Amino acid sequence: MDARVLIISYHFYPDHAVGAKRMSELARELVAAGCRVTVLTVAKNGQQDPALLTRVDGVEIIGVPQPPKLLRKVLPYLRRQRNAESAVASAESAQHPVAAETESRIERLKRWYHSLEWLVDDNKAWAWRTWRRAVMLGLERPFDCVISSGPPHSAHLAARWAKPWLRAPWIMDLRDPWTDDSEWRAHVHSRASRWINRRFESNALCKADQVIATTPGLAARLQLRFPRKQEAIDTVYNGYDEAVQALPPSPRGELRLLYAGSLYYNRDPFPLLSAVAKLVDDPAVDRRKVRFSLVGNCSDWQGRPLVPWIEEHGLADCIGVRPPVSPDAVGKLLAEANVLVNFAQGQPRQIPAKMFEYIAAGREMLLLTERESDSARLALTAKAGRVVEPGDVDELVRTLRDLYRFYVEQAQVYQAEAAEVALFSREQQNARLIQLIDTYRARSLAPEAQS
Repeated sequence: MDARVLIISYHFYPDHAVGAKRMSELARELVAAGCRVTVLTVAKNGQQDPALLTRVDGVEIIGVPQPPKLLRKVLPYLRRQRNAESAVASAESAQHPVAAETESRIERLKRWYHSLEWLVDDNKAWAWRTWRRAVMLGLERPFDCVISSGPPHSAHLAARWAKPWLRAPWIMDLRDPWTDDSEWRAHVHSRASRWINRRFESNALCKADQVIATTPGLAARLQLRFPRKQEAIDTVYNGYDEAVQALPPSPRGELRLLYAGSLYYNRDPFPLLSAVAKLVDDPAVDRRKVRFSLVGNCSDWQGRPLVPWIEEHGLADCIGVRPPVSPDAVGKLLAEANVLVNFAQGQPRQIPAKMFEYIAAGREMLLLTERESDSARLALTAKAGRVVEPGDVDELVRTLRDLYRFYVEQAQVYQAEAAEVALFSREQQNARLIQLIDTYRARSLAPEAQS
């Protein structure tokens, strides 16, 4: 496929961020398919990873410098004012200890400052520079297709502003919701900033030729909000990388659960810890054959430490918490486990990247998420394991007993269906994106052929 493609994405190799993988691996596949690919991304500071750059050989990568954030100059002033007001407030509280608490002028300014800084996101100045660079590229050479990917969603602003000059079909790739996640960073938004964000999002979606969401729930939500764009909104998953290989058969005669990742946002592990405690307290259960390992940034969840809780409940022999380890070490831990734990609470229209890694590993998954979430639907579609409501400790206990019966008492081995697993590879998902690009290219060439 001889096509010239422009990708606008803040994250791109050699960036290690998870958000860099989707567009970087797509660019790699496009080059392999014969396309000429140009990428506008943020200029990388410091050392670059040669291994990641090697994966995108043949891709023209143009780094756009990140401008200094002008609003940051306001912070020293706000700090000085806050300190001054704090001194006055302390003196007044000493005289009037029962006075009602009210929002100070500095607190209001701080809230305004953050809502302005995070309007869309904090990379708007970079998007402005990227828009100008995209226009210059469009004047130099024609593109058959433009793809923007976010978050940061400011990449979509750059593509939207450049669209009249580029005169090419624009595919808008939403890896996460733009405005449909009201809880995320709620502390840096105001009613006005949410309204403006919606206006930016609506304008971009209405001007895009195709909108791609990474989850069916987000796609359905956008189709509901933008009924005239229903046919132009589709789903393409992230998928797992070809480097993730299926593991050898799982161990028999023991129940070994593993969570490898970080505990943040809504990923509350304590209901599962409580369920493990109830399981091993059952006289019919041999606690020596039950082990739950949490590996990564798992020392606490929202400031609540895990180890003291584990020791207080006498579970140090069954539950272990370890700091982050190397990818090779994680691979060994996956091979030693027979149940992979994943947390996806409170993310109805998002699917953690770890879901696809676990699907590729071929182990049974224990997923804590709401049953109507996209993660739950994916687990059931891929036949990858069991879904349990996050806060239902009794259901978690019943599920753990079923797992104990299967792996310990019956000494069974979970067999993943290879055909189902293959459907969720990144290669398969990229093939769908490339097909879309080819479709738009064919449409643009049709008028030329007729003339």
